[in-house]
Amino acid sequence: MDDYLIETRNLTRSYGMGNSVDNVNIHVRKGRIYGLLGKNGAGKTTILKMMLGLTRPTAGEIFLWGKPLRGNERKILPRIGSLIEAPGFYPNLTATENLCIFAALRGVPGPDAIKEALEFVCLPYKDRKLFSQYSLGMKQRLAIALAIMHDPELLILDEPVNGLDPVGIADIRSFIRRLCDEKGKTILISSHILSEISLLADEIGIIDKGVLLEEGSLAGLKQKSGKYVRFTISDTAQAARILELSFGEDRFLIQDDHNFLLYNPDISVTNIVSAFIENGLEVSEAHTCGESLEEHFTRITGGERIV
Repeated sequence: MDDYLIETRNLTRSYGMGNSVDNVNIHVRKGRIYGLLGKNGAGKTTILKMMLGLTRPTAGEIFLWGKPLRGNERKILPRIGSLIEAPGFYPNLTATENLCIFAALRGVPGPDAIKEALEFVCLPYKDRKLFSQYSLGMKQRLAIALAIMHDPELLILDEPVNGLDPVGIADIRSFIRRLCDEKGKTILISSHILSEISLLADEIGIIDKGVLLEEGSLAGLKQKSGKYVRFTISDTAQAARILELSFGEDRFLIQDDHNFLLYNPDISVTNIVSAFIENGLEVSEAHTCGESLEEHFTRITGGERIV
């Protein structure tokens, strides 16, 4: 447990008869960017809220810096900066005035912290422009400035690029990467945008319907997605039975009645094709392809593409 800044053990949150988060075990290492990837409604925000003490788990435990969150909130939570949904900034105040109010509430000393936070996200200090006049990208920059103003060791960011244009997304990505590389922050970021997570995260957890399906380094995930064999055949249902009974193989995805993907590049394609033909199947196509991260995500979440 000492190797992880964040560790959850069988973290569960129930609503009614079902679980929005179901026995999730997440491991976030110090000084890394961890991307929690999943479709909208997968349970990402609920997990982050439980880590911040905003929602109480139904079952399971959360450990931060090796200590349980429950009972240690006053010591642990001040070491965390967060962006969960939209912060409640005052529209008739400037960025500096807004941060001054939050600094007073949080006991952040002096104006230097405010100035440094604004400059880091490329917003002017003591500018006269009101928050209501800010673009969405500027509002998101100010939200990050608020999250880092007290110099936290850990940042928890929920969908920080949601709704931004490509320029705004690139800016936020740059800020997050610099916070990790230059300032040594550990960052847990949730997103439903696979391309952004793949550009930013060192490690990734894939969540679907409240269940953590896979966790590991980005490099390891890319290697695991790797290669597959695409088959076009007369009857995929019969082909599946042959693979399971004759080859003991279950790493395949049936796309429709005539197409399926086999995720074991080490198996002999020649032997499989021969077995199909011997059992009366017609094989139109069998060739090796490279699986993208998006295809890998689609496969392990049951064939649904990420939105």
